[in-house]
Amino acid sequence: MTLNPEHVIVRAGGKDYSGWERVTWAASIKEAARQFALETTEGSPLFEQAWSFPPGTPIQIYSYGELVIDGYVNRYAPRISAIDHRITITGRSKAQDFVDCAAVHEPGYWENKTPLEIGQDLDKFGVGITADVPLEPIPYFQLYQGETAFEALERAIRHQGVTAMGDPAGIRLTNAKAAKRHTGGLIEGYNIKVAHATLSDDERFSEYTVKGQGRHGRGERSLRIKERWTDTGVKRYRPRIIILEGDADPKRALKRAEVEANRSQGLSVRAEIVTQGWRDDGGKIWTPNHLVYVFSPSLKIDGDLLIERVEFEQEGAENTGSLAKLSLVNERAYQGQKAGRGGKGGKGGAKSDNSAAEWNE
Repeated sequence: MTLNPEHVIVRAGGKDYSGWERVTWAASIKEAARQFALETTEGSPLFEQAWSFPPGTPIQIYSYGELVIDGYVNRYAPRISAIDHRITITGRSKAQDFVDCAAVHEPGYWENKTPLEIGQDLDKFGVGITADVPLEPIPYFQLYQGETAFEALERAIRHQGVTAMGDPAGIRLTNAKAAKRHTGGLIEGYNIKVAHATLSDDERFSEYTVKGQGRHGRGERSLRIKERWTDTGVKRYRPRIIILEGDADPKRALKRAEVEANRSQGLSVRAEIVTQGWRDDGGKIWTPNHLVYVFSPSLKIDGDLLIERVEFEQEGAENTGSLAKLSLVNERAYQGQKAGRGGKGGKGGAKSDNSAAEWNE
């Protein structure tokens, strides 16, 4: 268990700055851009230098020499009170431009291209789009007028059970099938400071029906595509219908139904754990899309969970009080292989039905 405070360096304009009153940053498997906030007060030697961080400033944040964010300042916010003056500087990684800006591409559509290829074509910002899981070609994909590059990419990956996760600067297309494992674990009475868990069923459904239409082919099989996936862990009749975006085929529709069922099942098991320090027992920074063993008799948890999001915080001008808040879910939420305690819903099953008579059921 790592208890030592992190040594955080902020680099901007060729200079290094340390000794911040408060440093926070966050990374998530479901967020394409990492976020950060830096605070300093009038009593800090950084106070006068804080003017070196106007909006738009390129910035890199390192922890013990390891790059955690490479991005830009978005906001510079001074505030005063009767007892102190404080400055807060916030921003995001370079992926923010891909997230915020319009999707620009000519002719505005792709044929038989993977989401990775589509994302790379849309990356006019030099963010860097990579993938660590296999991706299937999409027969036909067209941009919507006014959507952002990220919105287009998210549409492209949605039916494949893949998420766009922010790296220090770029974006990685991934899911829990590529998850690595943290050393050690989160153990009640050892390194868990605060924790709570939630088991829920309000977002689970007994069957997921995906409908769509294909651009090619003839007959009901192409024009009235309808695929189902069941969650046998839901005992009441709770149907959900999803319309598949863009060009559809039975394989893609069935995959989307399976993805939605697994995701809902996985998200029904959640835990929030605060631990001292930013690193696991092996010295690795807690990282999204990593499995970690959790043992908490009080929460009735004994097994692996997937890190969905981590918020890092460090208080004090002397860099003390390093904490990490981990949001954890069943790995099935991101297409992992296991159904953890409280989230088991059976294997599920598929049913294909393309008859016109049942299309409007």
